[in-house]
Amino acid sequence: MNNLKAEFAIVENVAKAFSEKQFFTKPNPDNWSAAEIIEHLFLSVKSLPGLFGAPQIMLEKWGRGNRPLLSYDELVSKYLSNGKLKSPPAATPQQIEATQAEQIAKFHTMNEKFIEGADKLSDEILDTYQIPHPIIGLISVREMIYFTLYHYKHHLKAINKLLV
Repeated sequence: MNNLKAEFAIVENVAKAFSEKQFFTKPNPDNWSAAEIIEHLFLSVKSLPGLFGAPQIMLEKWGRGNRPLLSYDELVSKYLSNGKLKSPPAATPQQIEATQAEQIAKFHTMNEKFIEGADKLSDEILDTYQIPHPIIGLISVREMIYFTLYHYKHHLKAINKLLV
């Protein structure tokens, strides 16, 4: 969890390095602004703290996994090999009304809730309870945490390119 906490902090600090105008400026019509990337990351984890706080819902809705856990590298490879790497509608940023500071504060709060909720889960829940990933399908909670770490690292590269 320490790697994830560190990655959350890095993304947040890079987002703070933008001027307000830079933060909301799209590099071109086909690419997201830093604000949209932060909103996308927020939307992608928004439902998870609630699930972490109610593991019985995960068990009732999606059950237990019946396959060996994937390592971080195996999960990333499976994700990348899928080919359909477009953001699902629920995680696609829409019109952002918040200021840069408000957006980053909302992002920070969500990341804290994510870490706090994940930290409370037992190894059994992390390794056997399943939740749906929009591209990969049902994966364990631990694998979703691996994906979240990869996802933040991936988008950090994009944000850093915008900061130049």
